[in-house]
Amino acid sequence: MKFTDNIAHRAVTENKVIVSGYAKGVDQQALDSAIKYGGKSIVVLPQGITTFSSGFKSLYHYIIEGRVLILSTFFPKSGWSRDLAMARNPIIYGLASEIYVAESNNKGGTWSGVMDGLRKKRIIYVRQSNADENNANMDLIQAGAVPITFNGIPYTMEENETTFARESPVAYNSIEERIINILSKQEVSSKYIIDNLSLNWSVTKMTNYLKKLNDIIVIKSSKPHKYTLNRKSEPTLF
Repeated sequence: MKFTDNIAHRAVTENKVIVSGYAKGVDQQALDSAIKYGGKSIVVLPQGITTFSSGFKSLYHYIIEGRVLILSTFFPKSGWSRDLAMARNPIIYGLASEIYVAESNNKGGTWSGVMDGLRKKRIIYVRQSNADENNANMDLIQAGAVPITFNGIPYTMEENETTFARESPVAYNSIEERIINILSKQEVSSKYIIDNLSLNWSVTKMTNYLKKLNDIIVIKSSKPHKYTLNRKSEPTLF
């Protein structure tokens, strides 16, 4: 959310318009930040224009002031649907001269939109994630997207290569080793690990990360599930 706020702030100071899809999370943050900093925004709806009554009420003053434009390409009475949300995404990309990605998985609307944009030779900026993040940002960068800092500034190739070579492996191993150290002492839950390491992770993210580590046993008899090391796989002299 902070990254999105930074990008919106930079855009407003450069007199650029924010285009978003009015979804919860990053889209909503982009719109809110554009308004907060006195900028303008285009909202592309995943529904018909007449079914957006609650949105019109909350954005009424900004619409009247000419700071927010509401756009829909669907039948006026169409309700929200996943299919319309996916069909709306190309409109957002098409309206934008610059595309920024805060975070992406290796599937879904963001991933497919970026990959399609790269095939069409669009320049797409992706936040370079930290080594301990569980997302596909680095995959998009390796596919051809431009890596940018937390403040939206592109890395040079030299800076990018240095970051990959020196920082990523150390940070990754550090997190893994600290988790292994905890699990070697006791059986613990995902939340316990997050709290113990002071990580800004969700329980789901930690659980998915643990599943990728070797020699981890899940104790499903406990609720919430706990994790421990598979000590049989540890090296031995015998």
